[in-house]
This record gives sequence, structure tokens and C-alpha cells, in this order.
Amino acid sequence: MSNNIAVTGYSGFIGSNISSRFLGINLRYDSDFEKLKNCDVVIHLAGLAHRKYSEEELFNVNLDLTKRLVDKAILHNVKRFVYLSSINVLNESDNQTSTRSKRAAVEYLREVSTLNKLEVVIVFAPLVYGPNAPGNFGLLTRLISNVRFLPFGSVYNQRNFISVQNLADLLQVCAINPDAAGHEFIASEGESVSTKEFTNAIAKGLGKKVYQIPVPVPLMRVVGKLFRKTSMVELLVGNLQLDSSDLKNLLNWTPPYSMEQSMIYLRPKN
Repeated sequence: MSNNIAVTGYSGFIGSNISSRFLGINLRYDSDFEKLKNCDVVIHLAGLAHRKYSEEELFNVNLDLTKRLVDKAILHNVKRFVYLSSINVLNESDNQTSTRSKRAAVEYLREVSTLNKLEVVIVFAPLVYGPNAPGNFGLLTRLISNVRFLPFGSVYNQRNFISVQNLADLLQVCAINPDAAGHEFIASEGESVSTKEFTNAIAKGLGKKVYQIPVPVPLMRVVGKLFRKTSMVELLVGNLQLDSSDLKNLLNWTPPYSMEQSMIYLRPKN
């Protein structure tokens, strides 16, 4: 497969880390869909997630726009469609509107893959960390940049993450590796870490010294409930261990960057 690859969401957090030699497609402009005529692969990153949008907006972008892009890809004989989704989609109990809209897109793509020659590859990602990240990681980074004490000294949970650099590398592999065709992958760096270890790594990357206070996890959950932040607290103290063995077994992919190496990119450039 040649490297005529188009990327949606190319100016976003993840898209900006994808190779600049790929063709960027802005889905706001109808004319950009015609760029697919000369493409073999589409990496679809554009979507709504972190800010609050209406249900109509979420389904319009995450589902309807995906459908339109797939239709154009099939029309122009694109060979492969790589779709980045959220690990939350695989949690059937997660009924947030943003998750439901992405789940609907995944279900649609699964159907497409059985009815057309288009090779569909779906990548489910957990929290993606890196410089200028939106969402929860951005909040954590700002917190650690401004305080010296963190409440995670007694948090020994296990969670999987992936850096934006490693995810960008994985997506490019999924775009060109013949063995990726028709498969779904769970993205992670393999090694599980606790929130205590993760926030220490962030601090080290930022060049900050922090002290971890051993606040009991049950107390953190009570405080979260009182302030209606139960889901946020659970992200910090709960477990999320993922099986990403297919990345090595099928694609022979291992993350090119360690967590420590990835966190160095957080440090402000002088």
C-alpha cells in the first residue's frame, strides 16, 4: 500500500503529531472531500469529546460526519479507513452522550467493513497525554505546574495510558501495515502505572518537585461525591488495565517512546 494518506483533525492535539507529509482534510469544506480521489488511506481523527456539546452536535460530528466521510472514501476507492475512538466506547455502562455517539460510529464502521471492500481499522485509546493536551490531562498538568502537594500518596491503582507521540506512531503503522486490515486495536504503552506514579512522571517531565500526601482513597471518593465529581475522582483512583497484546502480536508494534521520554515534551521551551 502506498503512502497517499489523508488525515482529518490534522490541526488538533493528536493530528498535529501525525507526519506533516500526509494530506490534511478539513471536513468543514465540501471541496476538501474531493482530495480523497488520490488517497489510499484515511486516518479519521476529527471529532468532539472534551467540551460540552449538545446531543445533536455530538451525533452530527461523531456519527453523521463519519458516515459522510466513509461514503466519499468508498466513492473514491480509498483502500483503508483508520478510525480513532475512545476506550470508553467498549464500556457498555458508559452512557454519556459523547460516548454513545462514538459507539454508534464504531457500530456503523463494523457494518461497513462487512459489506464493502474498504479495510476498516479501529483504534480505541485511553487517556492520551502530551503537551497541550485537552481534557483531564490538561487539568492535571496545570495543577502540577502550580502546586507542590498532591493527594495521591495512597493511590496504588493500575491504569494504562499512551502518549500522543506513541499514538501518532501507532496510527501510522495501522495505516500502512497489511496485517492491520479489518482489525480493532486497544492502544496503550503496555505497562500499567498508578496515579501516584503517573503524576510523579508528569512533575518530572515539567521539571517540578511535588510531594504526595497519603489521602485515603475512601475519603477521596466521599469528597468526590459531595462535590458531584464522582466520575473525575474515579478516573484518578480507579483501575483501567488494558490488553494491548495484539499490537505486538499482529503488528509487531511496541511504543518507540518510554513514559519518561514522552513526558520530557511537557517541559516549557525556553
